[in-house]
Amino acid sequence: MDFIGVFEAKGTLRGLAFRPARFLGAGVAVLFAGAFAVSAEDKKPAPPPEPPKPILTVPLGLIAGRTNVVQLRGLRLKDADRVSLEGLKASVLVTVTIRKREDVKPPDGVPAPKAGDQALELAVVVPAFDPAIELGTNRLSWSVHSTNGLGSLNGIPVFHSDRLVESREPNNGFREAQPLKPGQTVRGALEKSGEVDVFRIEGTAGQTLSAEVLASRMGSTLDGILTWYDEAGTLLASNDDAVGADPALTLKLTKSGPVFLALTYANEKAGKTHGYLLTVEARP
Repeated sequence: MDFIGVFEAKGTLRGLAFRPARFLGAGVAVLFAGAFAVSAEDKKPAPPPEPPKPILTVPLGLIAGRTNVVQLRGLRLKDADRVSLEGLKASVLVTVTIRKREDVKPPDGVPAPKAGDQALELAVVVPAFDPAIELGTNRLSWSVHSTNGLGSLNGIPVFHSDRLVESREPNNGFREAQPLKPGQTVRGALEKSGEVDVFRIEGTAGQTLSAEVLASRMGSTLDGILTWYDEAGTLLASNDDAVGADPALTLKLTKSGPVFLALTYANEKAGKTHGYLLTVEARP
């Protein structure tokens, strides 16, 4: 201040003497403002940890009366303390054991939020033939518990062993078609590029056959297409999206004999997360 005052007294360089002082003051103000801004950002609370997010099981569905070994896929699952299966009456004892925690890679072209990047291998036991378990109509829920919160996945069906059959390979064409009875549900997955699963159903003239896929509604990445063929290979009916991305269709039989039901996918993606449950019913 004394130095600036001397220049004011002599009347020389007054403007130059004051400009540095003004600029210095502005610079200091900017520095202080920046410091306060950084300090304010430093004081912002960190976002809370997100809870686990289960997305789908591989394979889909559970069978009563046996130990089911399934992979539960999702996000932030490795921190899980325990997993439970909710939806049955309290007297039904269901045991769920975590056997393994691991990182998993989503199928090519499928983002992690749709197929998961972590997985839990679970051993699940549901009692056999309990009155609380209807044939494939039960929809249970996974609950994944962790210190960061609770994650849930709804719509898990439980089947009796005589109702659910496994898809078997090869079943890629009419000659290799897998027999399937009305009233059964087949569980499988389209894991390979270009794969198609074909099933043979014996029908009676006048019957109406209905077929429905349960896949995307349970978190599967499958966008399926169902097609009915007669034994000569003639296309009778086809459907892509009936309920969301899941196909369903009916067929009125004009003659008795075998018909064929083919399931393939609408996109070019394939993988273990392309699981499905295909149910065929018949009515007079």
